[in-house]
Amino acid sequence: MAMGKRGGKGAEEAIDDAIEFVFGELEGKAEDVVVTSSSGTSTYVKVVDSRVDSVVDIDDSDIGVFIAKGKRLLFTNLGLVGREEMRKKLDRALKTVELLQVNRDYHGIAEGPYRYKSALNYDPSVENGDYDAEDIVSRVVSTALDGGASYVHGMLTLYRGRRRLMTSGNVDATEKDTSVSFSARVFMDSETSVQSNGASRTLDGIDYEGLGDYAVRTAKMARTSGMIAEGNYDVIYMPIAAGVLVDRIGSAVSMGSVEAGFSFLMDKLGKNVTDTDISVYDDASAPDGLSSYAFDQEGVPSQKTTVIKDGTLKTYLHNTSTARKYGTKTTGNAGLVSPDSTGTLITHKNHMKSVEELVKEVKRGVLVTNVWYTRFSNYVSGEFSTVPRDAAFYVENGEIRYRISMGAKGSASAGIRINDSLPRMLKEMDATGGDTVQVYNWDSQDYNFTPALLVRDVKLTSATII
Repeated sequence: MAMGKRGGKGAEEAIDDAIEFVFGELEGKAEDVVVTSSSGTSTYVKVVDSRVDSVVDIDDSDIGVFIAKGKRLLFTNLGLVGREEMRKKLDRALKTVELLQVNRDYHGIAEGPYRYKSALNYDPSVENGDYDAEDIVSRVVSTALDGGASYVHGMLTLYRGRRRLMTSGNVDATEKDTSVSFSARVFMDSETSVQSNGASRTLDGIDYEGLGDYAVRTAKMARTSGMIAEGNYDVIYMPIAAGVLVDRIGSAVSMGSVEAGFSFLMDKLGKNVTDTDISVYDDASAPDGLSSYAFDQEGVPSQKTTVIKDGTLKTYLHNTSTARKYGTKTTGNAGLVSPDSTGTLITHKNHMKSVEELVKEVKRGVLVTNVWYTRFSNYVSGEFSTVPRDAAFYVENGEIRYRISMGAKGSASAGIRINDSLPRMLKEMDATGGDTVQVYNWDSQDYNFTPALLVRDVKLTSATII
């Protein structure tokens, strides 16, 4: 199932003509103007019962506009319509912005021009449709079935797109983007499943056979099943599960979250917030990161920002407006409304080569491969609960003893709930292990980078999903 090339130079020229027209119509009519054009195609290859069930292409193109006039702010999307219709929409936008409330916390956008050194991975084969989707799916599925799996469900997603940004801050920048992700849920039987994810900006950046092999090997960690009592356990979060929590750390370090009162890191700048062996980075320049970009929504070049170093909170994430407000520099994380986290990376000085070594460090604990229904009861204290999904295992005296039974017949969840807080978790994270991988979960905002995490003394209760 080879895919055909989509879009092309003619489509790019039409979108460029549109953004240039919009910017010309707005130039000089407001203090700050940002116009963004985006165009792309997503291909979704759905896998059901180990076979390709459907292939759907979704094309999406738009023109987005931000206007700041007298500290009054307006955002709108124009779509790709004719010039007269665009002119009418822009006239309405300029009249509407005059009626809006003044935002005294707004302090402008970045002033360019900039030179971009970004070296993000890019794959012309994805752009041109030069790949065989059925072959990619087969490489994952065949490996899983050969290893003893009963069937596989999943989704292969491919994206190719282009973004251009024009601002009154003397920025005119363009970047092209490709990405590939595969989410496979491998079922050994009705009681045992394991999620396996791969993500890259290039076709060759994913070990497709490795996705199927990981799921089967993980499922076979234990042949028997049983229950565990409520209580406190050490927990090993495998990367897919860990990624959800790492994502929340990235969100909490945004100045937007801090100002809104949705961050456990409020008023913690310069203070110890984690174990001293932990460092956390926000990296929008990671070459293979699916959340990476060459420039943010103001045109500021992407960078790797040290957020937490040896346990101490070094900075919040800023756009130009919040940076000016607090007397610091932008971190290249605009978000025009508020700064956005990108790919969060967590590291620990006590890093072990494999998950097996982490298991040996646990006297009484649980290994969790995936989570869902992650909910915060208090954002300021960082208190949350989450439910292990797919296979979870009981660990005793450094060995995996058995798989924890599902909560109910036909359930996707182990019969346990994790109750913790991010501040406590980050203080009690004792080690990491295995490869640092790029992961995404339905509870996540970004693609993040994490190894497996070992957290001590976590409260587990029985699970009820509402």
